[in-house]
Amino acid sequence: LNGAFGFDVRYDRRAGVVRDREIGIFYGTRGLRETEDGGLDFGGGLKLLSSSLESGGVTETKPAIDLGVLWRFGAQRSVGASLLNLGAAKFSSGSDSKSGNYWDRAPMALKVGGAETVRGALLAADATIREPSAGQGHSITFAAGFERWWATARAGSFAARSGVSLGDRARTWHWGFGWKNGGGRLD
Repeated sequence: LNGAFGFDVRYDRRAGVVRDREIGIFYGTRGLRETEDGGLDFGGGLKLLSSSLESGGVTETKPAIDLGVLWRFGAQRSVGASLLNLGAAKFSSGSDSKSGNYWDRAPMALKVGGAETVRGALLAADATIREPSAGQGHSITFAAGFERWWATARAGSFAARSGVSLGDRARTWHWGFGWKNGGGRLD
């Protein structure tokens, strides 16, 4: 199968509130359906989501699935869509004096975006709609970013990347670096 496997580990702690963890394995095709002007690819992954209250209590681990599709228009442009957290992973959020335990779930999200290569740099933008979670209503986020690779004669290729995300709940700025040599890659 022509494609790539990925492995992801995340840890998020909101001091005094909750600790969330995620371990996932993902696979995406490359060249699943080729045309003269581009192609169609699919991807998906299985995640194990864990959540525990900082005040103590049970740590719960639940599965969730991510699915995505990508359409490439030639070598320069692509558009895609993905559904995240399918399976409605449900977690205990604590208790109240009226009804006992209450539940929350990992919010399902729809992402739609596009990318274009311009003068050796990859430019990308996307929009995300998330369902309500953690006592908050639904949220909408717009994001944009770039990535640029530089090749060397013997040490492989190096990348720099940055992006900004603007939403009705949070605004973030991200940056990163990458290195690839032969068949290996580190980001």
